[in-house]
Amino acid sequence: MPEHPPRESVVHAGPCTRLVNGAALRWIGEDVIESLDYVPGRFKIVCHVREAFAFCSYEQVVQTPAPPHRSP
Repeated sequence: MPEHPPRESVVHAGPCTRLVNGAALRWIGEDVIESLDYVPGRFKIVCHVREAFAFCSYEQVVQTPAPPHRSP
């Protein structure tokens, strides 16, 4: 995406706790999806940030599902 349009970040937080079913989670990163949005009279870029966590005791990643994308 071009750098000049204003950006708005929407953070889709991961699990609200660091323990799931008794297993500890550790933050491993995030995915960022940028989409161009039109607000009457101007464009803006919406950055959807999805946090990703992994269980410390075994190999599994937990992440918030991606938000739906609007069709033109």
